[in-house]
Amino acid sequence: MKTKRLLSLILSVCIFVSCFAGMQINSYAYGVAFNSGTYTVDKSVSSTVAVSGLWVTDGWGVSGYGCKCNGVSGTQTATASSGNTFALEFTFDISSWDVGSYQAEGYLSLYNPSNALLNGTTRGYTTIEVTCGHNGAKTGSQTCTTSESCAVCGAVTAAATGHSYSSKVVAPTCLSQGYTEYTCSVCGDSYKDNYVAISGHTEVTGNAVSPTCTQTGLTAGSKCSVCGTVIAAQEVIPATGHTAVEIPAVAPTCTATGLTAGSKCSVCNEVLVAQEVVDALGHTAGEWVVVTPATCVDNG
Repeated sequence: MKTKRLLSLILSVCIFVSCFAGMQINSYAYGVAFNSGTYTVDKSVSSTVAVSGLWVTDGWGVSGYGCKCNGVSGTQTATASSGNTFALEFTFDISSWDVGSYQAEGYLSLYNPSNALLNGTTRGYTTIEVTCGHNGAKTGSQTCTTSESCAVCGAVTAAATGHSYSSKVVAPTCLSQGYTEYTCSVCGDSYKDNYVAISGHTEVTGNAVSPTCTQTGLTAGSKCSVCGTVIAAQEVIPATGHTAVEIPAVAPTCTATGLTAGSKCSVCNEVLVAQEVVDALGHTAGEWVVVTPATCVDNG
């Protein structure tokens, strides 16, 4: 009879309540098997979960009890007994647990007041399902290169968007490379690619200016016909100066003026020394001279 009673007891123990509603996970449901329920907790909303079990003691005494999950023991937060039933509640801090399923094991040690040989421990199991709805704080921010993550579980809640580049082609010049510049319209990040070699100057010769007797001249020089950069600067050539030649003097006569000697430049004909007017000499009367003597009948 004792053996049959023990078997009956083992089959009737470990009745469990599986109930979760929001933050309140403390309900009991008599007659539900311990391993039939699942406790689901969103760790972004609550950092703890309470599991509860109901055992049928059938008049036996209770010598010990507990509940373990994920390698830790739950904290007893409620105990109740009534008649042949013994109810327990254990709370677990799941703030450091990863998202996933965990098996909780509850036990109740019973003793028989009449026969210590019948003493034993009954166990029951339930599942704690840890989820994360990412409803709490976030780390990081969503940009072109960085993601926003859930501060609770570390899952990415808003992935990096990646850059949105537009391109601009810059042509090469005589002194600089050409390239294509890509700029992100969102964050302004930019980089250059597709380089084109420097074109180099296109040299053209300038116009030389010959010097004159009184004005300086310039060498030809050269510059770039594309960008205007002076490649060989024009140099000043000194003025040549005048080449003087004499202007002969003109002697005056009795009735006509004369001129002094002067000078001029044989290149540009500029008068260097002006001729001056010499007055006419005028007549100078001398003594009478008989050219034809007078005769008796003719005048001389």
